[in-house]
Amino acid sequence: MGYVKTAKRTVMASIMLLGLLVTQTSWISQAACNAPDGTAITVNITDPAENDVHLQGEEVEFTSSVEPMVGGETFAWSVVEGTCDPATATTQNFQTTLKSKGTITVKLTLTVNGGSCDATRTITAVLPEVTKLSWDNDIDLYEGSTGSSAITDPVWTKTLGGDITKNEPGAYTAGDDATAELAIEGSSPLTHSASVEVKGAGNTENFYPQGATFHNWTWSPGELELESSPLYESVNFYGTLDITWYYRVQNLAGGWGDWVEMNQSKHWLFTTLTTPTSPEATPHEVIISNACCWAANANDGDSVSVGLLNNGFSAHYTWVFNCHRLSSDFIRLAASVGVSGSQHNWASKGSQTSGQVGWMCYQQTKSFTPVGGSAGIQQWSWHQWAEAAGSQRDPSAAVSLSGAWGGYEDNLFTYYYQCMVSSPFSATWVTNHPGESVGCEVYPANCTYDPNPTTYDWLGPDR
Repeated sequence: MGYVKTAKRTVMASIMLLGLLVTQTSWISQAACNAPDGTAITVNITDPAENDVHLQGEEVEFTSSVEPMVGGETFAWSVVEGTCDPATATTQNFQTTLKSKGTITVKLTLTVNGGSCDATRTITAVLPEVTKLSWDNDIDLYEGSTGSSAITDPVWTKTLGGDITKNEPGAYTAGDDATAELAIEGSSPLTHSASVEVKGAGNTENFYPQGATFHNWTWSPGELELESSPLYESVNFYGTLDITWYYRVQNLAGGWGDWVEMNQSKHWLFTTLTTPTSPEATPHEVIISNACCWAANANDGDSVSVGLLNNGFSAHYTWVFNCHRLSSDFIRLAASVGVSGSQHNWASKGSQTSGQVGWMCYQQTKSFTPVGGSAGIQQWSWHQWAEAAGSQRDPSAAVSLSGAWGGYEDNLFTYYYQCMVSSPFSATWVTNHPGESVGCEVYPANCTYDPNPTTYDWLGPDR
């Protein structure tokens, strides 16, 4: 009465239905019925093709053809695998939106003259993911705290359907918009290109919709860039900028479908006051990270400096006769967020046991409270501090004093040990005079002042 072939081949059978001979062909996409006069009626799903690949969220029209049309045909569409909206229809063609990823199987039942036959069509719906993100028009950064290993794009990557494989920070000037350049991938190329819009919804900032074309998942540089809402208008940081990425597909008759969620990415992003400057014109990620944390919400050079001293040096550094290293760290921190600074080194020429007549041989401070230590009078042979935004900044004590460096020298030191006789050595403590033009304070004759001392590599906090 019939024959059966192996899988993927046609299965044919002849059955008696209501006294009519109906030949039913269970193709994946086509079936046949007979009219009363015995003419074969063939129903076929003509589009989309078997195994076509579309997007989840895409509106697709399943079209059918019936040959010949004899009148009285009825159509019943249903979704037998996957999720579509709508899931049924009674028209000759079936327009629906693919709501799930993976296999979508649609069945058409044709009823005519009391008999019926089915045709099915299976396609695949792909749910793509953002797999690469680069920050464009941003501030270049170096890795770590020293060296010149650049942080390169893309700064964030993941495998399709898998784990994050790279996540490095980015930076912009305060008030700028971030530009996220994306690469999006799907598990298979689409059969036909699809016009889409892509957007990002963040926990603090959003990325505005941008048109794109999904097809083969290959992206040219700059092809898909999304602008964010304005970033913080001060020095600051995004501890994690969480972004959920979406797309929507253009409908067949125009307009847009619903937004479809892809995946989420998390980023560490900094905002600087202005363009970073030397010696951190290209900031190191460790340094700019600390600067943006300690000077968060600062909107001018003074508030940046005070934030660094109070929240950074006072809270996280310990002075152990290393004023030069603390001063250098301050300069790097300030420079990383765009605040220029300089350093001052005020030093004796002699020592506690030797020197020429008139030389400064030692220095004594007023009561001085070093960071990480206790208040007391200090005696030393030299001291180094910084200047930024019109004030003297001494990270060793986390203090500021407006004005030029000489004013800080007068404020900090009360006495100097001045050589009276060189051999045998004899010296006495003399009162600090205002300015630097009297006695052992005259430089370079009797003491040393360096307006450009060394900026060292990053020391970093110790507590």
